[in-house]
Amino acid sequence: MPFTSSIIDIINTEIQTYSLCGSTFAAGAFYGIAYDGTDVDSSATRVYPVVLSTDLSGNGTKVNPDDTYPIQIYHKILNKSYQAKPSSVGSRSNVVSEKIDVKMVVAGWTNQLGVTQEDLEALITSNFPDQIDASLYTPLRLQNLVITLQSSVLDKAQVYAQEYKGIPYQVKPEQILFSIRYQIESTFKKGCFIINDCQPAGVLT
Repeated sequence: MPFTSSIIDIINTEIQTYSLCGSTFAAGAFYGIAYDGTDVDSSATRVYPVVLSTDLSGNGTKVNPDDTYPIQIYHKILNKSYQAKPSSVGSRSNVVSEKIDVKMVVAGWTNQLGVTQEDLEALITSNFPDQIDASLYTPLRLQNLVITLQSSVLDKAQVYAQEYKGIPYQVKPEQILFSIRYQIESTFKKGCFIINDCQPAGVLT
């Protein structure tokens, strides 16, 4: 869907407002969409999450599981599926339902946040934004927007192996590292977006 980054920004804001609203979380880093970055040398290939700059220049921020921030959150797009609404088939203005499967990775430190990994996961999921206020998404030309929780992985080694390939496992006992899968479902009318709508300001002229 167009404006996927904007939708994830809404989700981050809702999480910060209703789940992670305490002062201990204020110094955290809440990123948008992350991609796999790669370093290759003669000895190894290393893969790690990178958040690109908004100007699409190719510059980005590597998300390290270190103690720079008490908590870090980023999101990865896994896949998408589409379905035209039956009543709109045959029209250029088809109304389309789109589903995006997303993985949100949460990293942090129990000694800085004062919560266990399990309690942090429960805190986020118990207040996860499922029904988004229409005033937040109608400016994005979406007719409907629903967020659905799916599952969590709390095995640190499993999450680390997925996110940091070719890099030795080095998660400390006091480190938090888990992932939450959720789905974004929206409906919108085909043909009502142009590429300029979906780009950050200043990218295209």
